[in-house]
Amino acid sequence: MSRETPVRFCERRVGFPPPTHFIVLCHSEEQVHQVRDRLEKWLEPRGLRLNEEKTKVVHLDRGFDFLGFTIRRLNRKLITRPSKDGCARFRARLRTEVKALRGANAGAALRKLTPIVHGWAACSG
Repeated sequence: MSRETPVRFCERRVGFPPPTHFIVLCHSEEQVHQVRDRLEKWLEPRGLRLNEEKTKVVHLDRGFDFLGFTIRRLNRKLITRPSKDGCARFRARLRTEVKALRGANAGAALRKLTPIVHGWAACSG
């Protein structure tokens, strides 16, 4: 079994170099500061730095939003769910697409809506 911690990356194609968003999960606040120092040293020769306004340290029991998902610990399990804002944006997009498809046949509607709905089955309510 690997002892490495998985990190989720998201690259945007705007700007140079493309910004990278990532999460670091630690067991203690002391470890947070050690990891932060190591990250700053690793980023510096590459001409990058952590954005202090967007970088925050939170307890996993409280949770945080990241790229449209809420990540938190519940009963010793790490739970990742679509965030309320992410679900609202999804429903607004779906509403717009369905209104634009009025009068279209079922096949065209499915071809348009299936890629949008894929992966959002957990977003309800």
